[in-house]
Amino acid sequence: MKYSISFTYLNPEFDQKLADEQFEGHQSEHNIRNVWEDEIEIKGDVSDFKIVHKQNYPLQAEVNGEIQTQEIPNMTLFVFQSDLGETVLSASTKLIKETDIKTITPEEKIVYVYLKGKNEPFSPFAGLYVKEGDE
Repeated sequence: MKYSISFTYLNPEFDQKLADEQFEGHQSEHNIRNVWEDEIEIKGDVSDFKIVHKQNYPLQAEVNGEIQTQEIPNMTLFVFQSDLGETVLSASTKLIKETDIKTITPEEKIVYVYLKGKNEPFSPFAGLYVKEGDE
């Protein structure tokens, strides 16, 4: 099965009432619904997919030639198992407004993850979104 995942950061200042009253429910030039979207295609033939809430995400980085791991707590993991191995993407659990999975064709699905918050999440790379500070 072919999978992709779309992370969308929702505009915290979007005014649905204004959109309903003046633009038939649609966004407008000065009242946009989404700030940004990252769509990631999962490589390989995906045989299993699961969402795991309130987990630690092991972020690895090379510092002075050594691999170091920092555990990021309270994350939701999106785990894809394919013929090429495991792919794990993640977002802070508190950032997630909702998730949705849509079947495009019998062999293709898209996972939608909608992120909320007053402040944009910290994202060192597409597929990792971390809530910063207290909101």
